[in-house]
Amino acid sequence: MSAQQQRQHPMCKECGFQHDPKQPHNVNAQFYQFTFEATYGRAPTWADAVAHCAPDVQQKWKAMLIQRSAWTEPDPNFKPPEVEMGEAEDAI
Repeated sequence: MSAQQQRQHPMCKECGFQHDPKQPHNVNAQFYQFTFEATYGRAPTWADAVAHCAPDVQQKWKAMLIQRSAWTEPDPNFKPPEVEMGEAEDAI
């Protein structure tokens, strides 16, 4: 995507980058990593970044990333840490 094409898209509120809303979030963006982890208790994966995309876009990105050995998915056994409400307020 050219710089001119990027300027045509608004800043993504999820990942902090300008991209076509129909395309994945930037999984490598620090903003996306921090906000995702704060929300879900784990680091984002490419599966998370493409989750909002149409199925054909998801398939294309997954195939490309698998070819580059870069595709990531969340650990199916992951359990977010349980935090008591008082503990969460103390952490702020």
